[in-house]
Amino acid sequence: MTSPFSPAKIDELLADHLTLACVDQTIRTLRALGLEPRPATIREQAALQEREPAEVELLVALIGRRLSSLEGAQ
Repeated sequence: MTSPFSPAKIDELLADHLTLACVDQTIRTLRALGLEPRPATIREQAALQEREPAEVELLVALIGRRLSSLEGAQ
């Protein structure tokens, strides 16, 4: 599934320190639970929390972009 969000929009959102902190915390939480922050896992966990589909897809896009930027920095 392709993201409905442009990379530029995702980067703009991640430039906000609060958004970035929330995304990083979500990644840490998933890993602490022994889960990999993959799109299917994120969607599954979000469904358990009864999140709106649009919110879930934004979170998937934000986490994916953040992980890509972290991998590129290594």
